[in-house]
Amino acid sequence: MFSLLRRQYDSIGELLRAMRKTYTISAASVQDTINLLASLGQIRSLLSVRMGKEEEKLMIDGLGDIMNNKVFYQHPNLMRILGMHETVMEVMVNVLGGDKSQV
Repeated sequence: MFSLLRRQYDSIGELLRAMRKTYTISAASVQDTINLLASLGQIRSLLSVRMGKEEEKLMIDGLGDIMNNKVFYQHPNLMRILGMHETVMEVMVNVLGGDKSQV
């Protein structure tokens, strides 16, 4: 009971502690953020399909867009949070799996 009361009256403290863990985006980075989200959406949509040459090109372009994005490099944990390594592994599996089925 005490912890619930303390939490209720310590809402400003909770907000301050949460703010340390958040990323903020300045007005100058809005377009870069929109481009990053668009590239991520495109890549996510391609992960579930077996890739041919066209899909592979779209994936490479999308990954290139992410790697050249200013917002991506401003936040050191963003690569880990987005699971870039898992994404690259899924791409490799889909591309290699696509090559085997075409032979």
